[in-house]
Amino acid sequence: MLGAMKLHLERPRGYQVESLRDSGVVIAERLHTRSLLLFPDRLHEEWPVNDAALLALADLQTILERRPQVLLLGSGRRTVFPPPQVLGGLGEVGIGVEVMASAAAARTYNILLSDGRDVAAALILPC
Repeated sequence: MLGAMKLHLERPRGYQVESLRDSGVVIAERLHTRSLLLFPDRLHEEWPVNDAALLALADLQTILERRPQVLLLGSGRRTVFPPPQVLGGLGEVGIGVEVMASAAAARTYNILLSDGRDVAAALILPC
């Protein structure tokens, strides 16, 4: 059980995960309990994905349009890999993908964001 875990000491520029809870993530001082896409400059709420194993490239259209250097795919409470064609399709356009549990993806997103990396997170919630 996560409880509430604060993930930063000071407020950086851009959107970041402020804390993790059993029910979701806090971003911009608001608890989000539904899957979402997170970029340094914007947040796409209520991304309609609940299972990484059923993910299709079409579900990642916003990611494909933005073409971040790195996509952190948070697959929920445990690591679940998407179909190989999804990973291959992202790789074909030059997007590196790391798949992990959503809580780990949220923490890693914050680290890469603070390092100034071109990063995005696709978080399946709850985490």
